[in-house]
Amino acid sequence: MTAASYAALVEEADHTIGSTLEAASPILRVEVKNKNILVTVKGTEPPWFEPVISKVQQLLKLAPNWDSYDALPVKLHSAAAAIRFLGWAMQENTVRPSLIPTVEGNITLEWHTHGLDLEITVSPDGPSYLSFENQRTGEVIEKPVSSESNVLGDVVRKIPVRR
Repeated sequence: MTAASYAALVEEADHTIGSTLEAASPILRVEVKNKNILVTVKGTEPPWFEPVISKVQQLLKLAPNWDSYDALPVKLHSAAAAIRFLGWAMQENTVRPSLIPTVEGNITLEWHTHGLDLEITVSPDGPSYLSFENQRTGEVIEKPVSSESNVLGDVVRKIPVRR
């Protein structure tokens, strides 16, 4: 899936994303209203949902200069886009990512498990950069997520699952 097709999926569904990876996945509706992120889950809340929402709430409380090097606070729209992306990408048994703030006010989703290292930076418009390394095969991908590339969908299929 390209960044453009991810964005089209989000736009086309009025910000409602159902996982295309597993039909039984819940559907998330993510909206930003009055400086709040409103998330509605249709179906059963997935196991990753509450811990991710809790972490997003913590990240949104970061003040300017949170790293003492002039880092920006996490942008509300970046946080909403990260939740939207996870609603699209995560399956019931997908390993929950770490959520890391960036100095630009975005969020990087990180998975480091089972010999795979995957980092996807999410900006207000959705996934913007990814870094992937398979330590077993030596496969490495580091690139901006662009509308000309199918790399996002290819990498999402490699997100580790709980065994």
